[in-house]
Amino acid sequence: MSIQPPPAPFHCSLAARLRSWFFTGLVVFGPVAVTAYIAWFVIDTVDGWVKPWLPKSLSPDGYLPFHVPGSAS
Repeated sequence: MSIQPPPAPFHCSLAARLRSWFFTGLVVFGPVAVTAYIAWFVIDTVDGWVKPWLPKSLSPDGYLPFHVPGSAS
């Protein structure tokens, strides 16, 4: 029975590693970006529906210097 030497370690080139990291980033960032866009769209849509029903005194746009999404203002 002969003993074989261990296989040589597998080395990827820098370009292969960068390509792998890029595609991993797309796989992670893609769903996060789509989820954030859908949430923003839903909040903005509900804001548009509710805004006409609320009195101006309840709108935070009257006393805050910026718009707060989801505040129906």
